[in-house]
Amino acid sequence: AFIFPGLGLGALICGAREVTDAMITAAARSLTACVTAEELDSGLLFPSVARLRDAARTVAVAVVEQAVKDGTAPGLNSDVAKAVAAAMWEPAYEAYA
Repeated sequence: AFIFPGLGLGALICGAREVTDAMITAAARSLTACVTAEELDSGLLFPSVARLRDAARTVAVAVVEQAVKDGTAPGLNSDVAKAVAAAMWEPAYEAYA
């Protein structure tokens, strides 16, 4: 469940024609890099849910990079991390009076 927000975001951003096994593997491996030593010490195998947004960003970048390597998506003309950050929805709401 932790990889799917980033997997979907990455696939959409790069216009992947398919989601490959390598893209899923890249997503899972990038997720492991998101787990801090403190989280591991406390028994967590995944990043804290409070950091899900950051994990999704990291996973999406890995998915885009792998999709381009696999040839299932055209390359981006910009920095992948910046493209992912720009595409992420920001939950900001105007005050309702």
